[in-house]
Amino acid sequence: MNYEDYFAAIMTNINNSGFPVIYPEPITKSTMIPTRDNVNLATTIYTPTAIGQFPTIVQRGCYAEQAPLNDLLGKEFAKRGLAYVFQFCRGIGPSEGVWEPKVHERSDGKDLVD
Repeated sequence: MNYEDYFAAIMTNINNSGFPVIYPEPITKSTMIPTRDNVNLATTIYTPTAIGQFPTIVQRGCYAEQAPLNDLLGKEFAKRGLAYVFQFCRGIGPSEGVWEPKVHERSDGKDLVD
């Protein structure tokens, strides 16, 4: 399956999810969030264009190539009333630090949520 077909399949599933689009294009904010040992991790936050609190999906990932997919998910979730936060792991994409599988995930994830 090529990338376009993959995205189309995801959009079909999202559109058939029972969560209708209720907001226009979301607010998107990219920022660097520091960890307890001062490594800045690239984080993108997608929120609906309304004031209030929203259920939030938090995801971290180690595949920079998935940035377009993360962007699609963030926008589509936010248009349906969910906030979406995506953070690249250390050393991945624009995040600082060195990628060491399964070494910092727990503490970095806790730092993101706290």
